Amino acid sequence: MRPRIKKCMSYQEYIKARPVGPLRNSIHKIISLLLHFVLFWRIRVLLYRLMGMRIIGLPYIGRECFLDPEFPELITIEDGATISSRVIIATHDSSRDLVAPVTIKTKAFVGTGAIILPGVTVGEKSVVGAGSVVTRDVGPGDVVAGNPARFVKKVEGRVKWYREGV
Repeated sequence: MRPRIKKCMSYQEYIKARPVGPLRNSIHKIISLLLHFVLFWRIRVLLYRLMGMRIIGLPYIGRECFLDPEFPELITIEDGATISSRVIIATHDSSRDLVAPVTIKTKAFVGTGAIILPGVTVGEKSVVGAGSVVTRDVGPGDVVAGNPARFVKKVEGRVKWYREGV
């Protein structure tokens, strides 16, 4: 059973409420290391599920991504989302004593090298530009880019999404 978490919680509070022991945490880190060598994206998705991430449907997760192995249960990735290579998704920040969930909604696109910080929700059919640092929620259909990520424009009209038939 996963502990209930508000939008934002203290790091120490979450550690105490968390049912995962040190052995399971070590297994998460070993799987995280192995993921860097897996060539096939469907196997990567399966391994992330084994770590405890909530993965709904069949999103694409690129190579060399760092999806927080410390608290994988706080990451939710929905169907049709695309997470490009070398994306970092952090669910905790021990320097700020902060733990918060991260959600990537349906058909969202996260560009190469983007960093998503704790407590962020990337909205449905939104686009995060390559190399962006996302510190706030991204609305549905928004395009954001930069450091920190700022609103650029809305996705206009009908866009043909990759793997739309899946």
